[in-house]
Amino acid sequence: MPFLAFLLTFLAKPAAAATIYHVDGVVEVSKISQPGWRVIRPPEMLGAGDRLRTGLAAGVRISFSDGSAAQLEADSTVVLQADSEEAAVLRLEIGGLRAWAAEGSRRFAVVTPMAGMLRRGTASADFLARVISGGQTVVEVTEGTLALEDKSGKRSQLKANERAEIDLRGLELPTAKPGPVEARVSELRRLARAEAAYELAQDRLDSVLAREAKLAEFQQGHALVDIAGNRVRLEEYVIRPQPDQFKLVALDGRSGGMDYFYYLGTFNRGLPVDLTTVVAQMPGCADRPCGYYLTEFYAGRSNGTDSILEHGANTVAAGQIDVNGNADPADNVSSLFSSASNAYVDVSNRSVYQTVFNDYGLYLNGKLKHGWSGGSGITGHEDTIPATAADPLSGAALTAVNAWLDPATNQLATPSSAVTFPSADLLHRQVYELYSDGSYLEWDGYGSGREGAVAAGGALNPFDLAGYRSRMLGLSYEQVVTSSHFGGRKIDLVVDPKFVVQAGLLQ
Repeated sequence: MPFLAFLLTFLAKPAAAATIYHVDGVVEVSKISQPGWRVIRPPEMLGAGDRLRTGLAAGVRISFSDGSAAQLEADSTVVLQADSEEAAVLRLEIGGLRAWAAEGSRRFAVVTPMAGMLRRGTASADFLARVISGGQTVVEVTEGTLALEDKSGKRSQLKANERAEIDLRGLELPTAKPGPVEARVSELRRLARAEAAYELAQDRLDSVLAREAKLAEFQQGHALVDIAGNRVRLEEYVIRPQPDQFKLVALDGRSGGMDYFYYLGTFNRGLPVDLTTVVAQMPGCADRPCGYYLTEFYAGRSNGTDSILEHGANTVAAGQIDVNGNADPADNVSSLFSSASNAYVDVSNRSVYQTVFNDYGLYLNGKLKHGWSGGSGITGHEDTIPATAADPLSGAALTAVNAWLDPATNQLATPSSAVTFPSADLLHRQVYELYSDGSYLEWDGYGSGREGAVAAGGALNPFDLAGYRSRMLGLSYEQVVTSSHFGGRKIDLVVDPKFVVQAGLLQ
């Protein structure tokens, strides 16, 4: 019997005595016998079905009767799925935990939306599990051996000093656990790919970003002025997490705090030292498929409290699609940026090859807001299916824990959008997304000079994205994102537009 199914046999067993003796920060519990969240006041005994969640910079340790323990990280949610004389089972829904399984015959396991892990044998085990938006799971073993299984039933063993990642594509082969330098890079990838910095205290964020600065192979920093007249210290970094990846990180430091943008791209093959050609091909290529094309990306924005994470993955299909030659006129491309001429060129009557991602999700503060999924036969966006009841990347059923659901339907709210230039005289483009539950997400893009004054707009057509992007060259680009989910806060990013223009990321 697969061990994930085997674990379910413990759910009806009598509970043992999992106990919380100490908490750091705000930690809440929802008891199966008393639904609804309340702040924990230790000591607190837990039973099967009880749920815990930690707040910003919070943590909690769960102690078991046999000496085993689990430390839940900040901004995480876990369910005590079983606690009996035979086994302890934790279901990690989002966030991270470190587990110590005591020596003995009692089973100890952790399950996530993507996988399950079970301590093998009777020796003690020490391991770390993390779940990021979309359900992707990362497991690292410090001591002992884990049995690992993904949702399709594929199994592996993870030994001391090994790690594995499990996503929609299933279980990857275990790799060596990173050393000290690689661990620092891995931590930055975790921040960038998951909840970025919003789940961490500002001092921890600063220390992590300082480490990234030391690891960067490219760095530039200069002072700018935003449209509100505030001085902004902009620092940009490019690093290479893997041979087929690059990550751009932009940090905006203001007197009131720090905003953060990152883009992590994974490509079809290893990247050259000079990324100029790679970046130029990211929006697509005319007449023939690109030599370098994206197979997956993460793009994140944060103000230290709120976050936006976009994740696109080509998990089934491979290669690129001629979007001007498919049956969907809505995805046609009329112009592409030419790095040779530093301008946009007309491609409306030519083939244009782009990556059409099978699966895409946009997450606000760690919860899915909207997305889509598609199969291996997609030829364009018209073949994708909007997400309603399942996460497009993990396949996990959507609940109030991992998604923003419309109370009227208990499914994802459906969006509609409007694109405008609020002022014909200014280079200010606004994309307003209104959802069926009354919530909204607004993207405001500004082109400005170095002293913060918004540039003249020139009466641009709101849908003339190429014209808008062309006008941005030589200016500073500021993006202000607001949402009904942000509690009146905003994510305010000032970046050098050269990369975002060339890569087709500027909104």
